[in-house]
Amino acid sequence: MPKIWLDRSQVHYETVGEGPNVILCLPGYLGTVELDFKKIFDAVDKTKFKLVSWDPPGYGFSRPPDRDFTKGYLQRDADLVAELMQKLGFERYSVFGWSQGGQTGTLLAATYPSRVISLSTLCSGTKFDPKSTRFYKAVSLIDSWPPEKLKSQLKYCKKHYLEQMTNDMWIYSLEAERTALDETKAACQKLTCPVLVMHAQNDPNYPVQCAHVLHGRIKNSKIHIFPEGGHDVHLTHTDEFMAAWTAFVLEHGVQ
Repeated sequence: MPKIWLDRSQVHYETVGEGPNVILCLPGYLGTVELDFKKIFDAVDKTKFKLVSWDPPGYGFSRPPDRDFTKGYLQRDADLVAELMQKLGFERYSVFGWSQGGQTGTLLAATYPSRVISLSTLCSGTKFDPKSTRFYKAVSLIDSWPPEKLKSQLKYCKKHYLEQMTNDMWIYSLEAERTALDETKAACQKLTCPVLVMHAQNDPNYPVQCAHVLHGRIKNSKIHIFPEGGHDVHLTHTDEFMAAWTAFVLEHGVQ
């Protein structure tokens, strides 16, 4: 299980493939390499691509420290994962982020434009609103989770820590809603790399309108809406997702 110390964080990361197109894959809220990307890692053409992913600080096997849900945490993730890629020897790479990982990826591409070849996001949100707060409140009630989903998270941590994380995020969302926080709005204006905004038509967590907002904000971006599937469309409709995603990366990478 490869780990590396970055700042005060012990970061778990994984790589797969030996291809010339390096893609950094960023998990979502409570996400890990295994939970969010195992199906992608299994399905990818390993002669064309090399995938790199991590458990963000406080998630999965990246502890210590505990997860810090305070203002700027996604930017801190972006800075830290950029350092990870540098230490692993990757000077230029494409970035893919799912859900909150899409926001982290947007911040990374805006902050380190010379390092990012292309950016693709999937089912990523925009500003916090009452629906966001209701969603994070519901997630914090972990005893109401489907048993298999709860079991998959408890593989990585004790129940009290999962309760702490989800409650902290709910509290963060309350303040974020009060201020109508939109964590990537300014970053979208700074993007210079090619961008593909992907979303599922029936995403129950972030409405498909979020994709259209992002597409409108990001100059010369492309948009792809999957007609079926929900928030985790890359896991439920993997073939369709892989076709759209890899075609975009190859368009701007090594054929």
